[in-house]
Amino acid sequence: MKKVAICIPHYGDLKPNFTLDLFGLLGEFPTDRQLEVSLHRVSSSILLQGRHDLARMALAEEADYALFLDADMRFPRDSLLRLLHHNKPIIGANYTQRNPPHQPTASKDNKRLSSLGRSGIQEVDTVGFGVCLIATDVFRKVAKPWFMFGYNPRVDDYVGEDVYFFAKAKAAGFPAFVDHDLSQDVRHIGEVELDVDMSAVG
Repeated sequence: MKKVAICIPHYGDLKPNFTLDLFGLLGEFPTDRQLEVSLHRVSSSILLQGRHDLARMALAEEADYALFLDADMRFPRDSLLRLLHHNKPIIGANYTQRNPPHQPTASKDNKRLSSLGRSGIQEVDTVGFGVCLIATDVFRKVAKPWFMFGYNPRVDDYVGEDVYFFAKAKAAGFPAFVDHDLSQDVRHIGEVELDVDMSAVG
């Protein structure tokens, strides 16, 4: 039997459609007890702390995997089963960033990688944590800190905690993979400013 800790970091309320998708995912598990699932939520304005605490919770309960789900994501009800099927230590869905220029979260060889028109799984440098399954052995074998914001002098910019984590995990022998098929079915919930020009009333 596999044990999976579902890990939800957030700041503020959970998005309603995220909650609906979570209910669907929780109702999708096999009834023959091949899978045991627990649910963990951390509310913190410090994302690094939230992810760190959730990883520690997954380890404390001796889960085999941690499924990270960001509270502004949409995903199919069979997302966990599809990711488990690949039997990879790190695998997730590629999705579009909320802020312009709306690039994919996955990257390969220092270039953003789109899942549009692609199928199967592919090894990548980064994939994003929005819908991401990680074997807890990765946290046991990768030295802390697991999550940090880093500075990249090559582009004179900062990189997110996910980029830092994936680079550190890869150096420890745990490459990340993207599920291109699942990526077609996930959505990143954004925010749009509406002005008078967008009104349907003449």
